[in-house]
Amino acid sequence: MNQPFTVYVNDQPVGNSQKYNQYDVTRLLKKGTNNLRVTWTDTNGVGGVELAHAADGRTFRTLTEVKFEGFRANPRDKTVEFTIP
Repeated sequence: MNQPFTVYVNDQPVGNSQKYNQYDVTRLLKKGTNNLRVTWTDTNGVGGVELAHAADGRTFRTLTEVKFEGFRANPRDKTVEFTIP
């Protein structure tokens, strides 16, 4: 994404950015159902956020993604659920 966005995990703010960024959200994850929420302010373009987790501490595996096409959609946020076994 190259427009302002904010990322939340389990309703806790993780960070905001306008470009590619990485955040360590280990402390926010729990076993079972979790959620990833992204909000944005711009209405042009496409983008996405990917959440990956290294259960073994070495190998990252994608848990969920939030992809956007046509940011003109309202509301300007999207939440997805994912599970940590």
